[in-house]
Amino acid sequence: MLEVGCGPGAFLAALAAQHPDVEFLGIDVDPNMIVYAVDRHSNDNVTYKLLDLGTEVPDLTVDFAYTIDVLHRVRSVDRLAAGIRAVLRDGATWLAIEPNLFHPYVYWSQARMRRAGHDEDHFRPWRAEPALRAAGFDVADRSFRFFFPGWVERVPRVVAWLEPLLERFRPFGGSVVYRLQAR
Repeated sequence: MLEVGCGPGAFLAALAAQHPDVEFLGIDVDPNMIVYAVDRHSNDNVTYKLLDLGTEVPDLTVDFAYTIDVLHRVRSVDRLAAGIRAVLRDGATWLAIEPNLFHPYVYWSQARMRRAGHDEDHFRPWRAEPALRAAGFDVADRSFRFFFPGWVERVPRVVAWLEPLLERFRPFGGSVVYRLQAR
């Protein structure tokens, strides 16, 4: 399993701890993140490497890859998607989770970060999806999730039942979740 944009490595380490029979690889373009991940989260079944799939493709084949909040930060979605496709076997899955531009909270939050000087931009599906298809992926599924922002740790039970209903509509899911199949 491959995480592209693993950051400090905690999420990948948590997955690896739950699945000790699976090999995990986390890659990132930030050397400080990789150093941190190696220092804090290395384990028998998890490895971290400094690697930019947008510019180099390792001799590697994986069955599953995922990205969380990565595509809206890269300059060239087409190059990164081609790099991910190059390491996935035919028929393999890439799960991509991106902020949903149409959710008001996400839109305002990202716009505020951009004004503060952070390299943050909105994920634009109408630009990304053609690049994903051109790289050799089919969009097997697209859904919207996470009505409540991530900082809401516990959703009150009274409204928890409402979240899945609201997420059926594009403006209410805080994230767009893609299941992409490698052709």
